[in-house]
Amino acid sequence: KSKPKKEKPTTQPMKNLGYVALMTVILLSLGSVLVIVATKKWDSVHQSYEAVNNSTALVKGSDVVNQTCQEERCSVFDGMENCTAHNYTCYAAHWYITFLKDDGVEVNTSLLEGHYRNETHAAQRLSNNKVGQTYNIWYNKTDPDICFWRRAKPEKLLPGIICGWIMISVGAVLGVISIWGFKRSQKSEAEYHDEDHLSDFF
Repeated sequence: KSKPKKEKPTTQPMKNLGYVALMTVILLSLGSVLVIVATKKWDSVHQSYEAVNNSTALVKGSDVVNQTCQEERCSVFDGMENCTAHNYTCYAAHWYITFLKDDGVEVNTSLLEGHYRNETHAAQRLSNNKVGQTYNIWYNKTDPDICFWRRAKPEKLLPGIICGWIMISVGAVLGVISIWGFKRSQKSEAEYHDEDHLSDFF
């Protein structure tokens, strides 16, 4: 009694593997880019984090200043991307402050923050640090004229780095699954052809 002949393998598994392989490439690519960008940003922010000291600043005055800001606009024509720089008027919140460094030296300087397109938004930002009040401030150790109301926090970049590694890990697992599935499909195809070839002799 002859064995029942195996059914010919369908192409559906290969199509599914194609989708898995595509997802693998996408996840590995996006994850790698995210990790690289976030890691570079981490290094930059961490250097800034370590380069500042803390003090208390008295706000002596404030105003809104207008500046010339620049943005890049890109368009695609005949498959070629063309980018040009455009200038526009932007507004920043500006404070006149005084504070003491760690060595007791008084610093009188100004702090500029924001590139707002709307003057009202810059004015609203000023109201968060009012004249005559004292606020926590961070200043650069080597150049105290460079100062900020808020210290850069590198830990805020951790979710991006973790998310990137998760995407890479998932992509790697999918890659292993797609390779295993491809080999299994190839083996099944080979077994079918071998059986079909032998049946020609009986």
